[in-house]
Amino acid sequence: MKILVANLGSTSLKWRLFDCANSAERLVHKGGFDRVTEYAKAIEDCLGQLRDSGAIATERELSAVGFKTIIAKGVTGCVRLDESVLGAMEAYSGLAPAHNPPYITGIRLFAKRMPGVPLIALFESLWQRAEFLGVSCDLTDSKAVENGLDDAVRRFGGVDMLVLNAGIFPSSQPLQDIAAETWKQTMSVNVEAQLRVMQLTHPLLRLAPRGGRIVVIGSRNVPAPGPGAAAYSASKAALNQLARVAALEWAKDGIRINSLHPDAVYDTGLWTEALLAARAKAYNLSVEQYKTKNLLKTEVSSKDVAELAAEMCGPLFAKTTAAQVPVDGGNERVV
Repeated sequence: MKILVANLGSTSLKWRLFDCANSAERLVHKGGFDRVTEYAKAIEDCLGQLRDSGAIATERELSAVGFKTIIAKGVTGCVRLDESVLGAMEAYSGLAPAHNPPYITGIRLFAKRMPGVPLIALFESLWQRAEFLGVSCDLTDSKAVENGLDDAVRRFGGVDMLVLNAGIFPSSQPLQDIAAETWKQTMSVNVEAQLRVMQLTHPLLRLAPRGGRIVVIGSRNVPAPGPGAAAYSASKAALNQLARVAALEWAKDGIRINSLHPDAVYDTGLWTEALLAARAKAYNLSVEQYKTKNLLKTEVSSKDVAELAAEMCGPLFAKTTAAQVPVDGGNERVV
């Protein structure tokens, strides 16, 4: 029995083929493509590589195609994929914008290409717990934010920690070409919405039994802005100043606020293929060179950023406020 496990990213397709026989599991083939712009072609090329390598003679040899999906409304565990499950994934796309849309697109294309092969999804059970509440809303809509916060407080009784992570990165433009609307929208999401969330949560964070904790997801562009990113750089710098003032004003309320500055976290929905190409061109680098343009020559993942954010909310940073910590692999412009 051969099972193909597909991993779909916003611009990538990676796979592993397993042969499961006699209760044993053997990896037969693995591969992948980055910078995918057409999933249908990527799927065809994947099947072509499997055939050319001798791993399969035809896709009819596949007993199933499996997907490590993230979250769907009312769905958990291992399920057979159909349109009702895809609809449940679409309902929660706002909670997993970097994951659900590419998976939904890819799954439908796999179903069209191989209608006789079962498609199986394994959903994270982490989200299907009483201690998790996912709320999707427009952070520039104050009323929507208030309603979402009310839902959270009614479920959990208060707010102990706040991570300010929402943001947009407009397309790369020289300073003289930035449209007024682009500037306004960037400031609205990256600064004004964050300020409003801080204002709404302040009275709740004051009541946190172990003290309120705020983590600001900043950017390497705060200490070292890049060409073509004036709106983004200015907005993140403004947010950084808000955090510093909040540290001064809210310490008396037992609230600590710290910032971390990632650089180029590519496994998120923020980075499209076009944006990556434009930013690389601004530095006269290839896309691959741009992805690792740091002292350690390494890529920074969203997991790396999330783990540091969690630590900042924990006891390790209990006596620290107003800190700014880079998560960038080392940048010579910052060092």
